[in-house]
Amino acid sequence: MIPDESDGTAPGVDIGETLAEDVAPSSPMTDTMVADAMGGPGATRSRRSKPEPMRAFGASSARRDVVLLLGGAGAGKTVFTATLYEQLWSGAQVVRGRVAQAAADGSPDRATRTIRGKARHISTHHELMRIAGDLAAGKWPAGSVGISHVEIEVTLDGSTELISIVDYPGAELDRAINWQGSDPLSTELIWLAENAAALIVFIDPDCLAAGGAQWDQDRAAITHAIRLARRGVGREQTPVAIVVPKADRHKESVTSSGSAKGLLAVRDPVLADLVQPAAYWPTSCISAVATVGGWMKPKRKRPPLNVIEPLLYCLATLERQREFRKRMGAVESSLRDIEPFLEAARQQALLEAQAMERRLPQFIRACVMLVAALLLLVLSLTVLRP
Repeated sequence: MIPDESDGTAPGVDIGETLAEDVAPSSPMTDTMVADAMGGPGATRSRRSKPEPMRAFGASSARRDVVLLLGGAGAGKTVFTATLYEQLWSGAQVVRGRVAQAAADGSPDRATRTIRGKARHISTHHELMRIAGDLAAGKWPAGSVGISHVEIEVTLDGSTELISIVDYPGAELDRAINWQGSDPLSTELIWLAENAAALIVFIDPDCLAAGGAQWDQDRAAITHAIRLARRGVGREQTPVAIVVPKADRHKESVTSSGSAKGLLAVRDPVLADLVQPAAYWPTSCISAVATVGGWMKPKRKRPPLNVIEPLLYCLATLERQREFRKRMGAVESSLRDIEPFLEAARQQALLEAQAMERRLPQFIRACVMLVAALLLLVLSLTVLRP
């Protein structure tokens, strides 16, 4: 079950409260073990490089759903992607559209779904797991400098689907969307927005609270991208998941606004109205603590909150849309099957109408002759009366 479109806040979860004890790091895996699990040859770790344009493999015969991540610089898209993959790689149990926090949380009679994921390329797996490891070790990842895409085979209840998660650098968002530059990076984002199957939009509470020119640029770019994504026949319902990151640090703001949706509605009602319909998710990938020098350092204090859920919402929405189109296709196919019978019935009705038109003058003439005979009879009786 997917949350309603009004809000994605989990009932009974107090944002910012500790959900569990500190998470112990997972046991290390050798390159050989990872290669065996991923079905590919072993490979050494590699830094993320600028990938080939998405359009280069957009015509692949395999169905690929492109999920576009949009948000300003520092919104946490890279951290989100690495944390998401780490959770998908470990696997998760999903109850009513949410990751189960503990085994006791479920019961045999409750609908439980299983979701797992693995990168299509082992070098991508190493890179994302390296970022997750750096976060656990207290090191922030470097900001994105170009379009990066992560191809993940997501298995949900035994059904596998190829997902391309595209992270567009927030520093380039304004130039690419608002000014529509002629450089390849700008052209690529326009194409992605117009062809993405779903969007995950990051609304950074820090930037939202600060306002100013930077937020105005991010807001305009996000609005434009959503309009591009929902432009065209059949794309009006392109799913949009609104992620409000750093929810543990902004617990008070979210709580005072009533929900993640309420936070955006209070701070920027125009944008909140424009992104509808959308689902909202207050998300926390990793906590941040202040160091002696005054800068924020990542620290794994609690399990991530609402990281898989936005992607699951998008996938479930796409699944429902595909099922609806499938049923509509079945109805149209049935109509095509009975079309010959309908055409025969229309032809028969036409012939009967034409026959009725031919018989009508004869009926009228008969009626006239009958009336004339009756009048003649009456006249004869009147004249011949003694």
